[in-house]
Amino acid sequence: MEKRREFNMFNYKLFGTAALLVACADLQAVECTTTAINMSSGTCNASGNWYNEIHVDGTGTVVEATSNDVTVDYSYASNSLIAVDNNAELKFDGNLTVDAGGPRHAIALNYISYGALTKMTVSGNLTTTADGANVRGIYMNTGSTMEIGGDLIANRPGYSSPYGRGGSSVQVETGATLIVNGKTFMTSNYASGLRSGGNSLFKDNVDINTKNYTAGLHNWGNVIFQKNLTINTENAYGIMTTNGSIEVDGVTEITTLGSGYNGIYATGDNVLVALGDSSTVSPGTKVLLKNTTVTTMGLNGYGLFVNASLNANDKKSIISVDGSSSIVSNATAIYVTGDTSTIINSGNILSSLGNGIDVSNIVSGSIITNNGNITALTPNLNAILGSPSQDTITNTSGTIKGQIDAGLGDDNFIWTGGLIDSFIGNDGSDTAEITSVNYDGTQLLDGGDDVSTSDGYLDTITFSNYNNVTTSSTKLINWEKIVLNSTKMSLLDNALITGMDVNQGLFLTNGSTLDGNNSLLLNGNLDIDSTSIFDATGGGSGLYNISGYLNNAGILTTQDSFVGDIINVAGDYIGISGSLFSIDTYLGDDTSLTDKLVITGNTS
Repeated sequence: MEKRREFNMFNYKLFGTAALLVACADLQAVECTTTAINMSSGTCNASGNWYNEIHVDGTGTVVEATSNDVTVDYSYASNSLIAVDNNAELKFDGNLTVDAGGPRHAIALNYISYGALTKMTVSGNLTTTADGANVRGIYMNTGSTMEIGGDLIANRPGYSSPYGRGGSSVQVETGATLIVNGKTFMTSNYASGLRSGGNSLFKDNVDINTKNYTAGLHNWGNVIFQKNLTINTENAYGIMTTNGSIEVDGVTEITTLGSGYNGIYATGDNVLVALGDSSTVSPGTKVLLKNTTVTTMGLNGYGLFVNASLNANDKKSIISVDGSSSIVSNATAIYVTGDTSTIINSGNILSSLGNGIDVSNIVSGSIITNNGNITALTPNLNAILGSPSQDTITNTSGTIKGQIDAGLGDDNFIWTGGLIDSFIGNDGSDTAEITSVNYDGTQLLDGGDDVSTSDGYLDTITFSNYNNVTTSSTKLINWEKIVLNSTKMSLLDNALITGMDVNQGLFLTNGSTLDGNNSLLLNGNLDIDSTSIFDATGGGSGLYNISGYLNNAGILTTQDSFVGDIINVAGDYIGISGSLFSIDTYLGDDTSLTDKLVITGNTS
């Protein structure tokens, strides 16, 4: 085949078959075949410091640029400015700057040789710029490897026109490997920052700034940040990841601005998001970030959105936020979908205009445990919004500021420590266990539907180990069954509504006392075990009305040295062997004053 040479001030070109472009000696650019180089060692040393294109292609081909500073700069390249393909290797002994104009990548590895073991190394710093449509500063296809000894600066300016949108600062495809030993700075406009489907390792701090496109970090592979990660976006997600792994060993700061853009968006099946130390592993999507701050400042932008419902396999998620981490959002701070979810919070979760934690689209229930702070600042919104299935919500310490709405389903609420504002069970057979020393009777505890089992729901609340707690009928509502366990309780408004069906009502157990004050209107049943007391000592003028039945195996007392207290039982009275009714009476004639137990129903 006829070969011809073409000369100009930029290029020295040799046209022919099996051509490849390498940079050798002091020539600006040379295109030739491997045999035309006549390298017995299969290598070529290039000592120039400026080129407009470098293309290396072919197994055994190794090109090494020996200058301390090399620049590759061409505005009208027909291909990527640097292209390495088909198992070739390209080395730069110093710093490298690549500035690509037009619709071409700055650097492309294996662009035309998917799966080849192609390699590129830069001993010093690497700076790339690419501003055409759908281009990348660095593009790495499957099988390729790149290692940067110094810092990486990857710029993807972009603009709103279709000719300037798309792409990313850096893209690492599945099966490719990127290693950066120095610091990393990525900026992109109308393009993503880092897109990684392969293996990416950053050994020093990483700073990503992205505007007007998908995400600062878009991951479907494995990314490790050994030091700090900072992501700032405008009209873009902070992190978007699907069935991949992200690990940060240092401090993580994610800030987003723009309506509808989430701080972290994690999708896939079996999703793990751990903001803090975690040894938990997950075969699906995994995000492990330490000392994390996520801030979303735009409307409708969730701090963390976990979608574990994309695939048909394991649609569950695990989310943990440790004490060093926080999520602060204008919208809902944590929003989760899927079959099941486990959320453990020891950090700070705050929403200005949404819910703190929202699992209302979880299908098969959730487990939420709080040891930190969860806050919803907007009235009538929820610190926690539960699912339509069975949820278990536990507050062991910390503060839940705002309403806990367990949603539909048979939910469990456990309050062992810390502070809450209110709990609402909604429809379903809910249970609540209250043992926190911070319960003082002022918190709203609402079973959620009514006090009748005609709807098929039985709500039960248990108070344990309170020496003397006072609440009211407006703070303790919609429970078919209320159990006092080793607890003394009184009612500020002298009233309480509970269940009237069999095995419902107010139960005094394990040494409990119900203090009836001067009067009590109990709309429901009362059950007193053999260790417990109903104290109806009203100073001679007490009136205590029970609309249901009274089952007494313990002590019913009106004895306070003043006669005239009256207990009215509209239902049946059942006195168990060994029970007592202690009264005050004046021993005179039949008209003498005495305390009374008046029973409308049957007695036994």
